Amino acid sequence: MGKYLLKRILYSIFSIFCVMVLMIVLLFTLKDREAIFLGDPNITGGKYAGNDREYYKNTKWKKYGYIDLVDFSSYIQEKYEDTLEYDEYEKALNIPNKIKDDATNPKIKEFTDYYTSLGYTINRLEAKTNKDGDVKTGYDPYLFATKDYSTFYRLGQFFKDMFKVETVNDVDNYIKKNKLEPKRGYYLINSNNYQTDFYKYWGAENFKLNYNSYLSDKTTKVYELELGIFKKDLNTNYSWNVVYYDGNGNSTKLVEDQKVTETGDFFFRLNATIGKDHKFNKYEVETERTSELPSVTREISTLRKVENKGLKLIWDEYSHMPAIIGNGTTHRYMLYFDNKFPFIHQNFIHFSLGYSNDGTEVLDKMLARTGEIDVQEQKFPAEVNKKDGKVEKTGNNFHTAQFNYSSVLGMEEYNKFGSRYTNCNMNLKSVSRLTYSFFIGLVATIVAYFVGVPIGIRMARKKDKVADKIGIGYIIFIIAVPSLAYIYMINAIGSQLLHLPNNYAGAADNLKALAFILPIISLAMPGIAGEMKWIRRYMIDQENSDYVKFARSQGYSEKEIFRKHIAKNAMIPIFHGIPGAIIGCISGAFITEKVYAIPGTGGLLIDAINGTDNGTILGATFLFTTLSIISLILGDIVLTIVDPRISFTTGGRK
Repeated sequence: MGKYLLKRILYSIFSIFCVMVLMIVLLFTLKDREAIFLGDPNITGGKYAGNDREYYKNTKWKKYGYIDLVDFSSYIQEKYEDTLEYDEYEKALNIPNKIKDDATNPKIKEFTDYYTSLGYTINRLEAKTNKDGDVKTGYDPYLFATKDYSTFYRLGQFFKDMFKVETVNDVDNYIKKNKLEPKRGYYLINSNNYQTDFYKYWGAENFKLNYNSYLSDKTTKVYELELGIFKKDLNTNYSWNVVYYDGNGNSTKLVEDQKVTETGDFFFRLNATIGKDHKFNKYEVETERTSELPSVTREISTLRKVENKGLKLIWDEYSHMPAIIGNGTTHRYMLYFDNKFPFIHQNFIHFSLGYSNDGTEVLDKMLARTGEIDVQEQKFPAEVNKKDGKVEKTGNNFHTAQFNYSSVLGMEEYNKFGSRYTNCNMNLKSVSRLTYSFFIGLVATIVAYFVGVPIGIRMARKKDKVADKIGIGYIIFIIAVPSLAYIYMINAIGSQLLHLPNNYAGAADNLKALAFILPIISLAMPGIAGEMKWIRRYMIDQENSDYVKFARSQGYSEKEIFRKHIAKNAMIPIFHGIPGAIIGCISGAFITEKVYAIPGTGGLLIDAINGTDNGTILGATFLFTTLSIISLILGDIVLTIVDPRISFTTGGRK
């Protein structure tokens, strides 16, 4: 058995590999990539023209996974924003209108040489000007590098990103990768203890004095910021300071403890002359109140660095069971329990089928819940362990909390959650798309077996009689008539004569359960016909077998022959198909779900094909292919259980 299964698994992996290669070739090589613009109003409607049109098309190809694209401005921003002075940085970003003038910006040659060495194609779009020298609309200059992905690179990336292990270093790694650390510059901060708690202020990036530039030595400039001063701040001796941050973790206070004694919206104007020592040699501060009550939102720092990283076992007050929470991990809850399938949830290992065009994980699309937000009275995390903690109405699912990387964060939100783990999914009243499809598919499958098999047996025993002819007529009807026709027939009969709801989305809450009846019947009808056809055929084949004739010659009654031999052997192929029938429910039923407005997974792949969502197509193809192969293996295992004559051993039956 072990050798057989191992061989089966190896063949299955190879089959999946071949299917994925074929699908990648079909999507990204054989299919004309221009097809994605057929319904694009930006192209067909003429919104973009000339160079703008060409650049837009390339950005869409990147989004849809056809190419990698690196824009010149993005390259300069990533490499030089933190190192060049403002004027030099602006010059580095400049792309001349004419290619012959590219030598005036040496960074263009640097960009071109670097990406050419990596195998990219350089796209340099020259500007077009009118008689007055002004650039024509749609013909701005562009410089970007593009590169097509190979088939096996795409396949490797798909499998490489399939599994991800979450660790306590996730937040720090994300910050480093995306360069979210505070940058060199001058900041307005609200902190009495800036040296040990430097980043716990309203928001460095939001209120950075020179947000889009860096101060040069011996430069006098005016900086204007708007802040809201709250009454609570006044009670704690609110003051503001100017701090210079060198980008390496060191800060120097320059303007100290500017007091504010009133609430309201204020403009702070700082007229400063900066010396080589990065200190304000001369400055003047002007404060102007614009209103009595602040309209801006208090915010806390850009700090995303995590202290006290690690995992902790707690008693979860939300589920009233033990849970493991993390600090420094992407998710707050790493292991928890609740009353929602599959009841045990973990975030240590993530399984991914890739991403759709809108950035959503394919698996999340299938598992995403639908319906209205389920608002309940709950305690926020900062209040949950307090006996007198405040209870509020919220739809947040606190078990799904993820780290918030936003540059600024509302103080009220921070205080409610007690940390930066504030990004939560909403509790929704309905179940996931996958649950809808699996439920109606599973019930329809059960109905098909429990109805189709007995009728098929009856047809075999009454061969060529009235019951058999009626059954054959039904089978022919299901095969010959398009599924859409008999689905609408069931829809009309059920809704008009039986007054059953035929639209799940539009049905009242107390009729939702009844709205499943018609789609289940519609799904069960072809299944019933299939079981009738096959069990009838298998039984008739068995009746003509030699061992049945031998049993008759031995004097066994027809009932004994049927029960001990014919029925038992005829059912073996039926058992083989059960795992596939059950697993196949996951893929959903596109037509049935559309007709009855059921938010299942049936339309996922069809919608992806129509929308050229290549990521979703690849993910769904892998999932459905893998499930099909698993169902075949499970079918073989079921055969060994129901038929002792079948063995996985290489030696065969002895």
